[in-house]
Amino acid sequence: MNDRQKNAADIFIETGDGRQALKDAGYSDDYAKKYKSFFEKEDVQAYIREKISSAVKDETENSPSVEIIEYLKRVMRGDEDTNPTQRMKAAEILCRHYGINKENKTEDDEEEIPRPVVICDDVRE
Repeated sequence: MNDRQKNAADIFIETGDGRQALKDAGYSDDYAKKYKSFFEKEDVQAYIREKISSAVKDETENSPSVEIIEYLKRVMRGDEDTNPTQRMKAAEILCRHYGINKENKTEDDEEEIPRPVVICDDVRE
């Protein structure tokens, strides 16, 4: 890919507008009207996928939530100076975060559903 194609793809990633991305990258209005054919090219799609996955990876690795989860794991394991109550609380928070039910129910376990009471008026006159 040349620099202009990369620039158009970068602008598209930021704005989501293919037609305007091509115009801003220096392509003609006529070419920009056919923006779908530009973004259907395999090399352009590969470049966009790579840039997005790289951005997501960087964001995830530097995310405050990752730091919080790592801290809670250290507390739960006892790596930090904590008491048993704090360790249990950290374990509960992690279970909620990862969707682990305290009662270890599986999806196959059916909860008993209360049935409605039906009253029949059977009085005859």
